[in-house]
Amino acid sequence: MKVGSVLRFLVVLATPGIALVVTAVAIQRPDPDLRTSVFTEPQRRQQIEPIVRQLSDLLQKKEYRQATMTARRILTLLPDEPESHLLVARCLCLQGDTEKAMVVLKQAISHGWSDTRRMEQDPAFEVIRKRDDYPALLEQMKADDTKPRGRKVEPAKVSGGVVVVDEQNARWDPARNCILVDLEAPTPKPDVAVINGTTEADQEVIKWYAEGTAAGHWGDFYDNRDRDHSDLNLGRFPQLTRIEYSDSAKKTSIDNGVQIFLAYNRPVIGNSSTALVGSPFWRSNPRTFLTKDGFTKIVYNQYVNNMMYFYPEHNDYDPEHGDAYPANTPFYVVSQGSSGSDQPFLNAYALTMAALRPEVKEKVVRAGLLPALLQMIFRRSSKLVKTEEDYLSGVAHPPVFVANRIDELRLVRLAHEITEPEIPPMIQLQVIEEDGAISGRDFFFPALNESLFDTPAAIARIHRTVESRRRMVVDASSTGSFNGTRPRFHWAVLQGPAEQVQIRPLNADQSRVEIIFPWVSQVDVPIRSEMSSSRIDVGVFASTGKYWSAPGFVTSYCLRKEKRSYDEQGRVLSVDYGDAETRKRYDDPLIDVEKSWKDTYQYSENGEKTGWVRTGAGPKPIEFHLDGTAIRKRDSLGRCAESVEVEYRVITSDNEPPRLEQILSNSRIQWAYSSETDRQGTGTRVP
Repeated sequence: MKVGSVLRFLVVLATPGIALVVTAVAIQRPDPDLRTSVFTEPQRRQQIEPIVRQLSDLLQKKEYRQATMTARRILTLLPDEPESHLLVARCLCLQGDTEKAMVVLKQAISHGWSDTRRMEQDPAFEVIRKRDDYPALLEQMKADDTKPRGRKVEPAKVSGGVVVVDEQNARWDPARNCILVDLEAPTPKPDVAVINGTTEADQEVIKWYAEGTAAGHWGDFYDNRDRDHSDLNLGRFPQLTRIEYSDSAKKTSIDNGVQIFLAYNRPVIGNSSTALVGSPFWRSNPRTFLTKDGFTKIVYNQYVNNMMYFYPEHNDYDPEHGDAYPANTPFYVVSQGSSGSDQPFLNAYALTMAALRPEVKEKVVRAGLLPALLQMIFRRSSKLVKTEEDYLSGVAHPPVFVANRIDELRLVRLAHEITEPEIPPMIQLQVIEEDGAISGRDFFFPALNESLFDTPAAIARIHRTVESRRRMVVDASSTGSFNGTRPRFHWAVLQGPAEQVQIRPLNADQSRVEIIFPWVSQVDVPIRSEMSSSRIDVGVFASTGKYWSAPGFVTSYCLRKEKRSYDEQGRVLSVDYGDAETRKRYDDPLIDVEKSWKDTYQYSENGEKTGWVRTGAGPKPIEFHLDGTAIRKRDSLGRCAESVEVEYRVITSDNEPPRLEQILSNSRIQWAYSSETDRQGTGTRVP
């Protein structure tokens, strides 16, 4: 396995005990002469994240002078971004310096800002709206609104079956948070074969292409992202256009490793046989973008814009570590193994793309749904999937795929069989309701909630709360249709204890369901008896006729380094974070950190939780009130009379996984009770 050396992790600790933000940077430090390169734009965006948080804190504290200085730091990093100028202008307005604010606002307009509605409604600009020259400013915004904005780019031209990505055809798109590359469509050449191969599947595609019923590959591109370490043999697929990178792009390493920050305007399949090794944060490429909502959304955008990438699991899915993936999605393909294990899947998908009927391929490409259709065909054609029931089960939808289950002949025949009216829809999901949990009370990790990510095709949660169940209401009614028929839906437990996971339809067409996820220690992995996992996968499928769609996923990942005990009613009795056996299990250090204590929960006579006792976090046991504060004094009935707030900090060190430390503060809370039977009370902070 080639090391993805360009992948570095920047751990930024924000306000202690509040948030741990971990981001992956897919670019090396550029040469000084490349600081303004469009290919270093993602790095600059990463650099401003902590500065933006600092600016937000300063504005909340009304420290406007310092906020203006901080906003100017952002402007220095992103001088061409109108929003950067706008931040400075807002801070100057809040300072009361309208003269300088007007100058900066005009700069924002010259860089493309034309949001007159925001100008009229933002309270910070009230001082500007009172000025005599404000109407002229509005007129300037309206006049400039019609002018083209952003860097001028020219499509990358195809020459000799190759297209080169460089500064002239790439621009940063703030809306998609990535670099957009415009590729020219190649001119089809009648003398170029669709496939050079001798397999039965190859011969079928060659025959269909000659008949005019197979689309071939003109207009499709291949993107290798490991510098030819695991390279698709384009001799087999001569109509595919290869993506190469200019020297300036290579100097920023935007061409190497996990694909997060580039998007293309044409169908692309690509791969990267790289991984991060030799670090506490070791991982395969997919786990990089499964641990940050922003990155997952970028990869979802690739999925709905005809881009599909292939990565080896490299130690993330094996008997030693178990299933290390905190979520399951349809946005990419993960192959079992290391370097080169992605090749059979690249070949299979390339064949499938070529075998599609021209009118089908044109329609799904135009709709941005080519990857969703390819995923359905690939999963439905597995050697293990014989029936519709198999397809709607976990057999067809693991997070990692094994090459010896690929049946290329079934793939191309199914791809060629599908007609326009039979194109299945793509799942669109939305969370309507879900249980909430509070950090420091229901779980102990500096995170705001249990959400891992939300996209329209995959939703992922971490079961952090000590409660035995999590409830969600999920809606799929936004799922569209290609043939005008209203979709029907099917929900199924693909991985996990089906007898414990509750899926209850809330309407007639089952587009909305209530899902109750239990906490689980270990679950069986379909078809892999030697594997273990702690993730529950619920799949949802839609159909408007002959075929079920590619799956959408709702997943719940249970932390594996926690030894939990519940009573028959599902009440938590204890959670041991320091148990010697469970600590041997692997949890991604970006979604949980090492803890060493044990919490034993206490209940009143009527069954109400009243608090817990923590051992192992210090020389003496610590008693906690129900709200998560540490008890200092009790009243005559044994109830909490005074407590102090507890802060949780992540401690990091070189080459060691992060660990969690608790700190008892001096912030006191006094408690009053409404009656002798009241065990929860009302707390008042002591000045």
